[in-house]
Amino acid sequence: MRSPIVLGDAAQWQLQPAWQIAALEGTTVDKDTWVTLLDKGQPLIMPPNTTWLFDAWIVGRAVSVSEDAGLNVSGVIVRNGTATPYIVDTKKTTIARSKNSMKADAVEDVLNNALAIQVRGVEDEDVNWVARVEVTPITG
Repeated sequence: MRSPIVLGDAAQWQLQPAWQIAALEGTTVDKDTWVTLLDKGQPLIMPPNTTWLFDAWIVGRAVSVSEDAGLNVSGVIVRNGTATPYIVDTKKTTIARSKNSMKADAVEDVLNNALAIQVRGVEDEDVNWVARVEVTPITG
């Protein structure tokens, strides 16, 4: 995950440590299997003693047919100490989709102590997915 650089008050570039962004991607091959989208092959690992407010904008497009989806999942995930993270709550919004089987969700990745953005696609079709995940973290 990267901290964005924005233009500051004195026209100088500044890091934004309270705001992080990740670009995720992945491919589904059917409508029944949930696939976790990854950031350069890596999960979104949470540090210990952290709370994240996250907002994931997800888009999918089938390779050989005209099936598309735009989805949003936002919520809060918490990791207390070195315990596994847990989702406090999420809100899912379907912006548009051509098939009801195209879905997205946010879940705890307990194996990696991470936030997982997962997607499902279309029956017997490869669907390419990308997501932009913005995270506002607080640790302490």
